[in-house]
Amino acid sequence: INFAKLGTKLPKFQQGKLLPVDTRGERVDANEIGLRQAFMENNFSTKGRSPKGAVGLFQIIPTTLADYLRANSKETINLDDPIDNQKVRDWKINQDITSDIFTKGEPSDSVLWAKTLAAYNYGRRNTINSLNKAKRDGKDIYQSLDWLEYLPKETKDYVNFILRGKDINQHKNNEKYNRAKEGVNLAFEDPLPKKTLGTDPTYIYIQNELNKQINPDH
Repeated sequence: INFAKLGTKLPKFQQGKLLPVDTRGERVDANEIGLRQAFMENNFSTKGRSPKGAVGLFQIIPTTLADYLRANSKETINLDDPIDNQKVRDWKINQDITSDIFTKGEPSDSVLWAKTLAAYNYGRRNTINSLNKAKRDGKDIYQSLDWLEYLPKETKDYVNFILRGKDINQHKNNEKYNRAKEGVNLAFEDPLPKKTLGTDPTYIYIQNELNKQINPDH
């Protein structure tokens, strides 16, 4: 899998769409979102299963897998295969980014993506509950990202990193991220030596987030 080309299977109306400038002064497209998401979900690792059953590159949870299989009339899929894993991720992203509940009110691109990413991490129902609470409190949930404050810290940090570039300057120093950005096929590489990443603040941050099970639905 070419990490530099993640997200290319999004709906045509989303492909190539640019989001507001992030904290690095760089515009974010679907490929960059996919790259950051793979980094946050499992540090580009195609291996491993969380205690709650999330599997592979994009940490697909059992309920998402079941929904995917049912919707696509499939009996099984190999989530340890990064290509199959991304197929399920792309399907899940597409389901949420085109859903009536998230497109209601003609939200800005950044808000639509934020809702979609929050749903991936926190679950759709939980995200909708947070949005409804923010709306009852008078927050603009269509053109503003103020409602992110109503999400758990793990989910808020997840969305901020992927969408808004929060703390990304530190993460961009990560050798593995840079090589993935350049299109290096990391999925089939051996992990970087511990001496390279073991003391890297980015590496430590990501591992800590994974250890905390960044996705509450996992």
